[in-house]
Amino acid sequence: MGDDAAAASFPLWPAREYAQLLATGDWADNEPSELELEALLDDLLPRMREQGTSVAVFPRHDGRGVVVTPDELEAAPRRELEKYE
Repeated sequence: MGDDAAAASFPLWPAREYAQLLATGDWADNEPSELELEALLDDLLPRMREQGTSVAVFPRHDGRGVVVTPDELEAAPRRELEKYE
Protein backbone atom coordinates (compact mmCIF):
# COMPACT_ATOMS: atom_id res chain seq x y z
CA MET A 1 0.00 0.00 0.00
CA GLY A 2 1.79 3.12 -1.21
CA ASP A 3 1.64 6.58 0.33
CA ASP A 4 -0.39 8.00 -2.59
CA ALA A 5 -3.02 5.29 -2.30
CA ALA A 6 -3.21 5.59 1.48
CA ALA A 7 -3.55 9.39 1.34
CA ALA A 8 -6.77 9.21 -0.70
CA SER A 9 -8.25 6.28 1.24
CA PHE A 10 -10.58 5.79 4.18
CA PRO A 11 -9.07 3.24 6.60
CA LEU A 12 -11.11 0.30 7.87
CA TRP A 13 -10.07 -2.46 10.27
CA PRO A 14 -11.94 -5.60 11.35
CA ALA A 15 -11.63 -4.72 15.06
CA ARG A 16 -11.17 -1.63 17.22
CA GLU A 17 -7.92 -2.97 18.68
CA TYR A 18 -6.22 -2.90 15.28
CA ALA A 19 -7.34 0.68 14.64
CA GLN A 20 -6.07 1.74 18.06
CA LEU A 21 -2.59 0.50 17.15
CA LEU A 22 -2.43 3.17 14.46
CA ALA A 23 -3.98 5.96 16.55
CA THR A 24 -0.62 7.69 16.92
CA GLY A 25 1.02 10.78 15.46
CA ASP A 26 -1.51 12.75 13.40
CA TRP A 27 -4.24 10.31 14.43
CA ALA A 28 -3.47 10.35 18.18
CA ASP A 29 -6.55 12.46 18.97
CA ASN A 30 -8.90 10.15 17.05
CA GLU A 31 -10.94 7.43 18.68
CA PRO A 32 -11.88 4.35 16.59
CA SER A 33 -15.57 3.57 16.41
CA GLU A 34 -17.61 0.62 15.27
CA LEU A 35 -19.52 0.74 12.02
CA GLU A 36 -22.55 -1.46 11.44
CA LEU A 37 -22.49 -3.42 8.19
CA GLU A 38 -25.75 -1.82 7.05
CA ALA A 39 -24.31 1.68 7.55
CA LEU A 40 -21.16 0.70 5.64
CA LEU A 41 -23.05 -0.75 2.69
CA ASP A 42 -25.93 1.71 2.50
CA ASP A 43 -24.36 5.00 3.62
CA LEU A 44 -20.57 5.14 3.77
CA LEU A 45 -19.59 3.20 0.64
CA PRO A 46 -22.04 5.11 -1.62
CA ARG A 47 -20.67 8.44 -0.32
CA MET A 48 -17.10 7.25 -0.85
CA ARG A 49 -18.00 6.14 -4.39
CA GLU A 50 -19.44 9.60 -5.16
CA GLN A 51 -16.36 11.33 -3.74
CA GLY A 52 -13.88 9.04 -5.50
CA THR A 53 -12.44 7.82 -2.19
CA SER A 54 -10.84 4.38 -1.92
CA VAL A 55 -10.89 2.06 1.08
CA ALA A 56 -7.67 1.13 2.88
CA VAL A 57 -8.41 -2.30 4.31
CA PHE A 58 -6.41 -3.14 7.44
CA PRO A 59 -3.61 -0.57 6.99
CA ARG A 60 -0.56 -1.15 9.19
CA HIS A 61 2.43 0.88 10.40
CA ASP A 62 4.70 -0.98 8.01
CA GLY A 63 2.65 0.19 5.01
CA ARG A 64 1.03 -3.15 4.41
CA GLY A 65 -2.67 -3.27 3.67
CA VAL A 66 -4.94 -3.39 0.66
CA VAL A 67 -6.53 -0.45 -1.11
CA VAL A 68 -9.79 -1.26 -2.90
CA THR A 69 -12.65 0.64 -4.45
CA PRO A 70 -15.96 0.92 -2.60
CA ASP A 71 -17.46 -1.40 -5.25
CA GLU A 72 -14.83 -4.06 -4.58
CA LEU A 73 -15.41 -3.91 -0.82
CA GLU A 74 -19.18 -4.02 -1.22
CA ALA A 75 -19.36 -7.03 -3.52
CA ALA A 76 -18.51 -9.89 -1.13
CA PRO A 77 -20.81 -8.93 1.76
CA ARG A 78 -23.70 -8.29 -0.65
CA ARG A 79 -23.23 -11.76 -2.19
CA GLU A 80 -23.19 -13.31 1.26
CA LEU A 81 -26.28 -11.39 2.40
CA GLU A 82 -28.20 -12.60 -0.69
CA LYS A 83 -27.92 -16.15 0.69
CA TYR A 84 -30.06 -15.15 3.68
CA GLU A 85 -32.80 -13.20 1.92
